[in-house]
Amino acid sequence: KTRSTLADLERPDAGLGNYDERTPLSTPLTVQDGSAKLGKAARNSQAGLSLTREPLQWMRQLSACFSCRLIVMVICSNHVLKGFVSEGLVMRTMEFIFGEFRVSAARLQMLKAAAISPWALKPVVALMADIMPISGYKKMPYIVLTTLPSFFAALGLGLRLVNSLEGIVLCLFLIFLQVSTINLL
Repeated sequence: KTRSTLADLERPDAGLGNYDERTPLSTPLTVQDGSAKLGKAARNSQAGLSLTREPLQWMRQLSACFSCRLIVMVICSNHVLKGFVSEGLVMRTMEFIFGEFRVSAARLQMLKAAAISPWALKPVVALMADIMPISGYKKMPYIVLTTLPSFFAALGLGLRLVNSLEGIVLCLFLIFLQVSTINLL
C-alpha cells in the first residue's frame, strides 16, 4: 500500500493525519462562519450550478472542490493531448505521411489500424498499472515510460528521420500508445 502526500490529495480533511488513496477528493461545502458567500456556495452545490447560466460561480465551485493541479491535468490530457495533438496533428496527417509511399487504400487502412491499435490495448495497460506498480507508483511510471519513446517518435517523424513504412507505423504506434495511456490513467 502506498501513501499519498498532502499535495497529491485534492481536499484532505484537516483533522486527519493519515492520508491515503481512500481520502475523499472533495468535501461538501457548508456554512461554517455564517458568511453569505459560503452560504450561497453551499446552496448552489446542492441545487447544481449551470456552466452556461452562471459560469463564474460554476468555476468558483469547481476550483473549491478540486485542486488547480487536477483541473490543469484534465485539460491538458483530454483537450490538448487527445483532442489537438492526437486527433488533429497526428491522425489528420497520417494519410499524407502514408500517401508519400503511394500505398493502396486497403494497405493504408491496415497501416492506420496498426498505428492506432494502442487504443485497443488500454485494458492491458490498466492491468499492468494495477498489478505491477513501479517503486510504489501505479500511474506516473507508466506515463513516463510511454512519454519518452513517444517524444522521440514524434521528433523522428517531424524531422523526417524515419524513412521506412514500418518505422513510421512504429512511431505512430508509440505516439498513440502514449496518448491512450495518459487518457486511461
